[in-house]
Amino acid sequence: MTGQYGHSSNAALFMRAKKLKADPKILPPSMPEWFKSHGFTTVSVGKVSHHPGGMGGPDWNDPNDLEMPGAWDRHLIPSGKWQHPRGFMHGLAHGEIRVVRNEMAVLQAVEGADDIYPDGSTTDITLQQLDDLTSSDKPFFLAIGIIRSHLPFGAPKKYLSKFPRLR
Repeated sequence: MTGQYGHSSNAALFMRAKKLKADPKILPPSMPEWFKSHGFTTVSVGKVSHHPGGMGGPDWNDPNDLEMPGAWDRHLIPSGKWQHPRGFMHGLAHGEIRVVRNEMAVLQAVEGADDIYPDGSTTDITLQQLDDLTSSDKPFFLAIGIIRSHLPFGAPKKYLSKFPRLR
């Protein structure tokens, strides 16, 4: 999103944001910032940057701690019924939050609709945003961040049941 190779830390965009806060002219704009400054509506849905929703803080939901300040008109985290960024990020059904990384299943398949997993919710919200954006004459930049193919691999059971060797 910035056109530059970032720091190896997961906090690279937060470090960039801190530099920009000190001197807004020190770095070139990110891609969504450029589009926004040229009259586009900019919308992010899901895990477009490292943190879903692009916010920091202890629960990844602090609107005062943004990874890419000034980039998005709407920066949406479709966290489903669980309404929590960590539940979205871990990608498990019903927003289950991973506790111990090495003690979890690599594959999860739970009965339910697509939106019990973050990618299903992301797709639903993205389609709504696309309808809204295309009903306007204003140009837009829409970025969609799908969690898959990050571990653990999870999808509604109806999809994985087609591949019996995966169970």
